[in-house]
Amino acid sequence: MKTDLENKKGFLLPWLIFLSIIFFISFIYPLGNKTIGTSFILKCQFKEITGFPCPLCGMTRAFVSAANLNFKNAALINSGGLFLFIYLFVYLVFGWIYLLLNKKNKFIKKLLEYNSFKLILIIISISWIINLSKVIFFNFSY
Repeated sequence: MKTDLENKKGFLLPWLIFLSIIFFISFIYPLGNKTIGTSFILKCQFKEITGFPCPLCGMTRAFVSAANLNFKNAALINSGGLFLFIYLFVYLVFGWIYLLLNKKNKFIKKLLEYNSFKLILIIISISWIINLSKVIFFNFSY
């Protein structure tokens, strides 16, 4: 009988490749002014229509800041983005260790078996609540 991780193994490689590309872009994208990360992205249609930030507003800039070791800026831009960056980075490192080195230690197995999708949705939801409160109560602009 296959374990959860063995069932996910076919999904793990494409997911790790996708994450690797995201992190590679985050690491090579230069830090600059406040518009970092927006030069190659279309305007947020959610924000254009409602006037409020979407659940992912600031996520790209937070990822780029975190990749450039500017964690304070990443947390100010989008606190959920910083937590998501750290979680996905750890997941990425241990996922490649599992696949390439075939390390079968308990921590790696638990990390990779855990339903990441739920955690990612929770982080994004909490981040959205924080972003909305910044806009509503503190007149913060994204």
